[in-house]
Amino acid sequence: MFGKANEAIAAYSRFVAETVCEEASEGLQPSLAASAAELLPGFEFRDGRQPGLRSLEQIVLEVAAELSVDHTLLESAGRDPKLVRARLEIARRALAAGAASLTAVAARLGRSPSTLSEQLRR
Repeated sequence: MFGKANEAIAAYSRFVAETVCEEASEGLQPSLAASAAELLPGFEFRDGRQPGLRSLEQIVLEVAAELSVDHTLLESAGRDPKLVRARLEIARRALAAGAASLTAVAARLGRSPSTLSEQLRR
């Protein structure tokens, strides 16, 4: 009984630590990330990303501008084809760049990870 509870607590602790690290590193200014890369060669965040990579928010703004979509509507319940396409492109770029996990992208876009995963498979 205690073994399983301890394993569950340890797993939850790892999850919380990874989430906090991810949220903290997403807010890192690109100039600070670049200087960190210069000062600490070989440094990488706990989630495996390298400093200086684009953040999820940068990708969201980039895609919204490219597809002429209001970035505030990406979290809405709207199913407009332009919004769907933008959400899919954000997920693709964020995953390819290592900027965020599918779960983090889904949370930012107000979608479930399974919805985005299904779209990515098409």
